Amino acid sequence: MKNRLVENKNATLLEKQSLFHLALSGLLRECCEENAKPLLDPPKSALLKARDFIESNPSEEIKLKQLAGIVDLSYCHLLRSFKKEFGLPPHEYQNCLRITRASEMLKKGVPVKDLDLGFT
Repeated sequence: MKNRLVENKNATLLEKQSLFHLALSGLLRECCEENAKPLLDPPKSALLKARDFIESNPSEEIKLKQLAGIVDLSYCHLLRSFKKEFGLPPHEYQNCLRITRASEMLKKGVPVKDLDLGFT
């Protein structure tokens, strides 16, 4: 995980926070002697709400705290559940969405300089 953060200086805040919490969660899982009681999966409606927020704000710098607050989950629970439900953590989902929308706009003839999807 460390190398991904060091290599990608242009990573979004959501990506940096997501990778940090995923690494921390993995570290705790490896170092704890007793496993915590497993959390129940959150309602699908909560995860859809998080996904819909990302889709409504593709160019925004979304904070993990903000996204977790919207669905009333902890950072780690949101990250695990979101990835389980949609196949990607929130930051990667947002990046894929941005790329898809940029591609669609380019196909419609929008000049590259006019694309505003949160990429630098």
